[in-house]
This record gives sequence, C-alpha cells and structure tokens, in this order.
Amino acid sequence: MISFAVLNPLIAEFSFWELTEASFMLISSAAISFFFLALQKNNIGYWVITAILAAGSFYIRPAGATLPIAIGFTLLLQRKWRYFLIYTIITGLLVLPWIIHFISIGIHASENIYTPQFITDLQTGEVLSISGFISKAFRNLSKYLFVQLPSLYFPIWQNNFATKSGLGIFIGLIFLILIILGIIKNIRSQQHIYSVYVILTLLMLISFAEHA
Repeated sequence: MISFAVLNPLIAEFSFWELTEASFMLISSAAISFFFLALQKNNIGYWVITAILAAGSFYIRPAGATLPIAIGFTLLLQRKWRYFLIYTIITGLLVLPWIIHFISIGIHASENIYTPQFITDLQTGEVLSISGFISKAFRNLSKYLFVQLPSLYFPIWQNNFATKSGLGIFIGLIFLILIILGIIKNIRSQQHIYSVYVILTLLMLISFAEHA
C-alpha cells in the first residue's frame, strides 16, 4: 500500500505543492521507528532521539502535534513512567520556543494558528455550538472517507468520487473497516502507538475547518 501511495500521481502532485508533506512523513516514520528501538534497548539516548524527531514533526507541520502526544499517551498506557518523564521533558523543552513565539506575537495572530479553526465558524466568526461542531465533524468524516481517500488511491475515478457516488461510498466503507480492524489488531498486539496516533489524527482531521 505504501509503494502504491508513493507512485500515486495525486500524492506526487500534492507533495510538489505542499513541500512539507514528504519531510513530515520521513520524520514521523523515523520517530515511530526510534520509539520502538527505545522500548527494546531501554537506552535514554534513543528516547532523546525519539523526542527530537517527534518535536521535529510538530515543527514541520503543527497538525503533526498528534504524534508527540500519541507517543506520550502510549507510554502512559504501557506504564513506562520513567521514560514518559524523560520523553515529556525533552519534547516540552523543544516545542517551548514555538509556543513562546506565538504568545509573543499576540492574539492578533490567532488567524494564523490552528485553534480557531477547530471551534469557530469561519464564515460567521462565531464559536460553534455543540450541535454545529458535531455536524461539521460528520461532514468532514464524509468528505475524507467517501471523496478524498477513494480519490487518493483511485485517481482515475476522481470526478466520479467528487459527487459522493455509490462507488466512492463503497470504497470508503472498505477503508473504514480496514482502519477499525487495524486499530483492534494493534491494541491486541500491544502496539498502542499506531492506534493512538491514527485515532488522534482522525479526530484532528474531522474537527478541523471544512475548507482545509
């Protein structure tokens, strides 16, 4: 599936215009790889590298904050208290300059950060109600599941998927089943990092502004 995605023309075009995509995927994959190495080696040095790479994914794409959070949450689930403390301190120190920067430029820069796009109706500028937020989440889920994912893997039928056709819905449901089965399998195999990362990323995507 990875090879198919790499050779996909839509992904290639997207990576050309969004140049952070390739580096984000590389750094994120490296962070997860070093996370498993750190668990096996029980070496603080590997945790330092893991924290640096996880923070790096956040710097490349702020939406990548789901990865360092997923790693920290996984360590909590596995009760690796010492490594959780080491990882959290290092990651926190690394992302602190980014946080200080946005605090220093003031509230007027809020339009340039992600937070308002989760809780605000961008057309009216008003904070979303609970029902409005849930409706937005379901619309985003439908868009990603029945339009964007099928178009990503089957670009030849992209125009067909744009209308949320029966074929797009069918393929989207297959993806949904595979995602759920993958999460269950990873939970059973104690590889929580993948499940936590996927769940956090999905929650971030469906909660984000609809135009994004």
